[in-house]
Amino acid sequence: MIIFFDLALCEWLDRELGMSILFDIFNYNFAEPIDTTSDLETMLYGMAIKTMEAPMVKQSAEFYYSFIDECVQLAKEFSADCYVFTSHIGCKQFGSVPQILREALRDEVGIPMLLIDLDVGDKRMTSGKIIKDKIKLFAQTLL
Repeated sequence: MIIFFDLALCEWLDRELGMSILFDIFNYNFAEPIDTTSDLETMLYGMAIKTMEAPMVKQSAEFYYSFIDECVQLAKEFSADCYVFTSHIGCKQFGSVPQILREALRDEVGIPMLLIDLDVGDKRMTSGKIIKDKIKLFAQTLL
């Protein structure tokens, strides 16, 4: 997840560490376009399918399998060197996912994963400095 209390973190990752964010839970929508030229039922069906493909809706409709599969697929597709998982304190339904994802990324892609527990909207739990320090240390271990 993007850190809402410090959106400048994205630019810092790029400028300071040369790291790029490939996707986050809110921005990797890969749904097909909605057919608005046919009848009303086709259009409404297309809207429903697109909604069900939205990241957090899709991940809530099933357990975690599709999330793991998509993370692994995107890591392969973009030749990712590492994976940073920011675990929001409010997402209790994903409590076991980081370890399963870490194993899948290691076994299927051969990349390490950093886990950072935080509240994406409140820096009192994990400050921007702590997040940056953890990522810097993780990046140094990759070199």
